[in-house]
Amino acid sequence: TGYDKKAIIWFYEDNKFINYLTIATDHTGLYLYSGLILFDSTIKNSKDNGHMSIITSVPNELMKIFDSKGKVTRTIGNKTDYTYFINSFFDKKSNSYKIINANSQDVKIIDYKEGKTEKTFKETSNNSWHMSAYIKEMNDGKILLYETDGGGCFRIWDYHLETIIDKIVCNGCSLRGFVL
Repeated sequence: TGYDKKAIIWFYEDNKFINYLTIATDHTGLYLYSGLILFDSTIKNSKDNGHMSIITSVPNELMKIFDSKGKVTRTIGNKTDYTYFINSFFDKKSNSYKIINANSQDVKIIDYKEGKTEKTFKETSNNSWHMSAYIKEMNDGKILLYETDGGGCFRIWDYHLETIIDKIVCNGCSLRGFVL
């Protein structure tokens, strides 16, 4: 995703990159901030036995969902989020995909099929923009949400209780991302 508001998907074959799909997203914002490819293996309608959706986000617009041919199929989210980062998580309990939306207000969990916000993670004493977020299911079945913000905080949340388990603060630093 980039300043030209296009989402470009490449694949690597025979030691070279090949442009698979270029989508002119028609978002009206300044640029695309984040993109995500979601492979939903529960839907069998393509040659690789899985369904690919491309999701794009820009500041203060709904996220757009495109099919594997680049046609917009619907929108999700809300227009008040200044979205920085989107990711996905398969929730085994509900047997559904969730979109993780790290934005200027909080971190939202949005049900992919319904498009509705299911959970919101926000530390009330912190108004900094949320830069990235990931969800991981631990071996014991506990689900954790990890997130960073522009104020230098790295938080670990209990996904089901929506409460902070631990936090590290790096003053004077904008934590844009991390690796699990």
